[in-house]
Amino acid sequence: MLSFVYGIALSLLNVVAGFRTAKYAFKHEVKKSISIVLGGMAIRIAVSVLIMAAMYAFTEVDRLPFTLAFVISYFVMLMFEIVYINKRYTENVRKHRAKILAYNRQKAAQQSDADSNNL
Repeated sequence: MLSFVYGIALSLLNVVAGFRTAKYAFKHEVKKSISIVLGGMAIRIAVSVLIMAAMYAFTEVDRLPFTLAFVISYFVMLMFEIVYINKRYTENVRKHRAKILAYNRQKAAQQSDADSNNL
């Protein structure tokens, strides 16, 4: 039973790290935020595998319950993480587009003013 709890705990730590990474990532530009999120996912998977290997090597954890609990809870929590990331990404893209449109309108207005002054 304790092996099952350890598997879920490892998965929970993974998803908490994912949400924190996503929160940090979406403070940056869209392209950079995606790189941070995807890089964070790769790092989290590698760290999870290393922790699992250490658990197998240095503890008396029952492998099957631990692994099943980790894998099942990982994929369930991953679905929530993907929904969260998609929502935040969409919001981030909208904000970025709004900034670009505002900048372009300002430049067009300045150009229009400059053109009318030259007449």
